[in-house]
Amino acid sequence: MKSYGIYAKYYPLLIKYVDFEPIAEYVMEIFDMFNGNISDIYDFGCGTGHLGHLLSKKYNVIGYDISNTMLENAIKEFKGKKIQFAVRDLTKKQNFKEVDAVLALGDVINHIIDDRDLEVFFDNVYRALKSNGIFIFDINSPHEIRENMAVKVEDKIENVLFKWEGIVDKDNIASFNVEFEENNNVYKDTLKEKIYTIDDILNNLKARFELNAIYGDYSFEKPIPNDERYVFVCRKKEANF
Repeated sequence: MKSYGIYAKYYPLLIKYVDFEPIAEYVMEIFDMFNGNISDIYDFGCGTGHLGHLLSKKYNVIGYDISNTMLENAIKEFKGKKIQFAVRDLTKKQNFKEVDAVLALGDVINHIIDDRDLEVFFDNVYRALKSNGIFIFDINSPHEIRENMAVKVEDKIENVLFKWEGIVDKDNIASFNVEFEENNNVYKDTLKEKIYTIDDILNNLKARFELNAIYGDYSFEKPIPNDERYVFVCRKKEANF
């Protein structure tokens, strides 16, 4: 699981106008629907911490990410706020104090390319949760990656020229070549995401978690193929693996 140094550096600029409030409200609504007694949360793959910060106004939140650069931005942005941050590679075995809920939203799962790494990630979530704890995560749908992300894009964001080119290979791995031009300097990075189907995810979840719901596009509707994202709501169950 890569930390994407150049992309992480410019990520705050790319999400500058993203409104995280509706996502935070959506998560809290899921908590109320499936487990109203939430106090402590881990935000796995928290990035720059915007979602976790909003949730920390009501809950105790620790955000984990593999990227030092992402977390440096997060700590700078939310210095003095309630949320805490720590660097962890969640595709390596980790030990945690158990909490009521774990989140992994915003392409976190898609960035895990290797099947074994995904298994370790889900094991870490399992160890991090209290009995009957809730796990909420999403994936980009196959349609979203193939039709909307595997494209060429060029845009000017403030004083930075941003270029994006995506392709998908025969193994369903999407590569996104990104380029940032600023002050006559060009910085490049390559992101990778794996295309997962709902069945792929369910096969990985079944030993560890009980599935409560799958939704499309941060709604409470059943997922359809043209949705951008699929949201999974699960509970920890007793180990049988």
